[in-house]
Amino acid sequence: MIILHICFPISRKSLTIFTIILLIILAIPYIFLTYLISSKKNTNTEIDDSFLENSMITGLIDKENKSKDIIAKYKDKKVIALTFDDGPSKYTEKLLNILKEKDVRATFFLLGYKLDNRIDTIKRMADEGHDIGIHGYTHKLFTKLTEEEINYEIETSRDIIENIIKDKVELIRVPYGAVNSLTIDAIKKHELTNILWNIDSKDWKLRNCKKVTKRVVNSAKDKKIILMHDTYLSSVNAASEIIDKLKEEDFYFVTITELLILKNCND
Repeated sequence: MIILHICFPISRKSLTIFTIILLIILAIPYIFLTYLISSKKNTNTEIDDSFLENSMITGLIDKENKSKDIIAKYKDKKVIALTFDDGPSKYTEKLLNILKEKDVRATFFLLGYKLDNRIDTIKRMADEGHDIGIHGYTHKLFTKLTEEEINYEIETSRDIIENIIKDKVELIRVPYGAVNSLTIDAIKKHELTNILWNIDSKDWKLRNCKKVTKRVVNSAKDKKIILMHDTYLSSVNAASEIIDKLKEEDFYFVTITELLILKNCND
């Protein structure tokens, strides 16, 4: 700058303006790179169908007779799956009451460290026909963990859930939907199916029943997966309204197991 000022005499004000413009130009690549990195880290967003299909690493065990019944029941019908992460919580029982009253089955991805104090809630989920999957033990980002830590997150949660419901757990939704090669290998090793989503309610951010309901209902399409959380009262209330509004639009609610069977039969 000093050399430029000596060679081309300019006013102090002009030099200041020139310096600011130069700094902005130099900062643009950094800002753009930061945006790209943050975009990749942000997993709370809608995921397209190709990503969804790629997330289903192993596939569920085909229970032939059950599959035929499900296919016959929902043939030529619009179906959609409600899923809830991060529970169980103090609001989960209220959500289960709503689902029972409206005759809807959903899918819950549970955190292992929360389970000991809500054993009866987990038993009720299973008894009332809801799908239950793993969401890790502590909600840590799997892509930041070692192989041993990933296995601990999966195995500990799985053991707790299976001891409660006396059945095999076949589903997982990895925290934040983020996977890498170690995560994929662990999912395959444990013969689990990783489930992502198509419709992000953003209930964790909005914390508003009407806004969450509007966002989900406006995005609803056949064979899509809705991401919600049963850790907020506003989300539980929104789930009730979402069910009512989508039923008015002739949607049928299915569990993830049922949705996978229906998708596989159409592939």
